[in-house]
Amino acid sequence: MKEPTKTQLEVTKHRPDSQVARILRRLKSEGRITNIEMVNLRILRGSERIRDLKREGHAIRSIQLNQTTWVYVLEDED
Repeated sequence: MKEPTKTQLEVTKHRPDSQVARILRRLKSEGRITNIEMVNLRILRGSERIRDLKREGHAIRSIQLNQTTWVYVLEDED
């Protein structure tokens, strides 16, 4: 059996269907996610889930695009 990669380990710290795991998967695949996209994915209180990821050490930049829209960008985690 293969050893899991670092990325797989980070995602699997959480239940695969958890909001945090879903956000982290999107950030790793797309590099960014907006608060609107999180609502469309049925992730409520997305900013709190982003805060949880930041507390875990993930480098995520928060950018306010306008009065109601935020984009969260995953920085290089090398």
